Amino acid sequence: MDEGSPGWRGARAAILTGIALAVSAAAAPCAGALLGGASWLDVGERPPHARADAVAALGGDEAFARTRYGAALVLAGVAPVLVVSGAGAGGDDAYEMLDAAARAGVRGERVIVEPTARDTRENLVRLGELARARGWRALLVVTSAAHTRRVRLLAARLVPAVAPGLVVRVASAAEAPAPGRVEVVREYAKFLVQAVVVW
Repeated sequence: MDEGSPGWRGARAAILTGIALAVSAAAAPCAGALLGGASWLDVGERPPHARADAVAALGGDEAFARTRYGAALVLAGVAPVLVVSGAGAGGDDAYEMLDAAARAGVRGERVIVEPTARDTRENLVRLGELARARGWRALLVVTSAAHTRRVRLLAARLVPAVAPGLVVRVASAAEAPAPGRVEVVREYAKFLVQAVVVW
């Protein structure tokens, strides 16, 4: 197989992913202990937030704290619209997030539904595409505190290719439930994999 061929690149990516998964599974608990548990993962900005063209709440939150906080930011005038992004069930479903946004006081044209993203990587790519189509220059992404470092990493890697010039900031959702030990270890593992592998 030629080293420059798509098949070789795909095989190499699969090998690197496997190695990274194995290493991260072993290293994540140690990293979490050494780096201070969930606190190292939390790099989300805190209020007051600068203005943005849109606030985006990511799926993956069964309590809908991300959606509620995003709605609160729109009501506070941080951005004119809220994007809810996710494909799945419960807190991963953009339409259930839409309902949560309405209960929080943001509805109608102030909410944009992005119902196709199945994971964080796809969240950011779809948001970049939406920003490019609408001419947005600044986006504030709301997620859980322990998720913010990985979101920031992936945004820096993925968004420039989709929406050049878009400024993506990441905020920690207020009132989100504190992550348990298993969730923290899982998030360290995911971060380590995505830091090692060039997606």
